[in-house]
Amino acid sequence: MKLVCSEAVPREGIELNDFSLEHNGDKQDKTMTSTCIHVHGSSNGNVKTNSYI
Repeated sequence: MKLVCSEAVPREGIELNDFSLEHNGDKQDKTMTSTCIHVHGSSNGNVKTNSYI
């Protein structure tokens, strides 16, 4: 997940509620990252990611 907004016009009031992330890339590379720049808000509920254990 990547949320990158302008420093001059940052996003405010962003809400992330009950979401799931799935890896669609290289099967050997089992890393997932998220980036939020100049984004202000909150997250609630369940966050589901794939388990690679």
